[in-house]
Amino acid sequence: MPKFDYIYPKLPPDPFEDNEEEDIQLAKEPEQPKPKKKNKNLALIAGGLAFFTGIAVIAMIIILVSYFSDLDSSERLSQNLRQQFEYYVHNNETITVNEDGTMPLAASPAEEFTFYSPFDVEMRRHNPNYVAWITIPGTSISYPVVRYTDNYRYLDVAFDGSHSSFGTIFMDYRNRGDFVPHIIMYGHNTYHGNMFSDLHLLLEPGFRSRNNRIMLLVNGRIVEFEIFAARRTTIHDRAYFLDFTDEEAWSDYLRRIGAPADVRQILTLSTCIIVRDPSRRVVVQAFLVE
Repeated sequence: MPKFDYIYPKLPPDPFEDNEEEDIQLAKEPEQPKPKKKNKNLALIAGGLAFFTGIAVIAMIIILVSYFSDLDSSERLSQNLRQQFEYYVHNNETITVNEDGTMPLAASPAEEFTFYSPFDVEMRRHNPNYVAWITIPGTSISYPVVRYTDNYRYLDVAFDGSHSSFGTIFMDYRNRGDFVPHIIMYGHNTYHGNMFSDLHLLLEPGFRSRNNRIMLLVNGRIVEFEIFAARRTTIHDRAYFLDFTDEEAWSDYLRRIGAPADVRQILTLSTCIIVRDPSRRVVVQAFLVE
């Protein structure tokens, strides 16, 4: 009788029994990276962005608060000074200082100049660097003008000496002596239409034809200038030329800027243009009305 070997079927492992081989194999397999670390990095990045965004927002708030505080202070100061100016113009006799019609300027230093007008005396009580009051009818320009030993101080200093991003209208420090053929004044261009912002309105020929006079109150005398030019330019423009030691320099300058040949005094007003190029300017020029 043949002998048969019995083949026993191999049953699947019992899930409830310990399987040492499987445990060994699993132990050899590398552990999968935990996704929690990635989430942690994202959380750190998000936290950093939130922090710097918060800092930026706080800085912007501080800048805006400072800006509008300066604006409020500047407007209140200007309004107070304008009230004094209007009271003087309507209630006081003006005093003629220069019979030839030219605008009188202080000798250097300005403190040596004698002011005859009560209004000028009052303005110099507020600020010893006061030299004149400028008004352009048809615009919001009506401000005191100062002059210092440089062209930087009053870029961020108000008429009363306080810090202000709006500054003060100031005369070029090179304008000295009793007779200066070319007077230059500077003022900021702002988003709120104050200081010299309205010089931009004079770029439009129609507006300029209706509002072509500049009035300066100096030592009780109202000196009048007629606007003949307004343009966009740069700080390198011929309008800023002030060296007239050469006899021919004055007539040559008048020819170059397109002014009448017989005028004896030019007034140049300058303000910036809010663009990326910091050298851009708006220039308005006027000649003395005899």
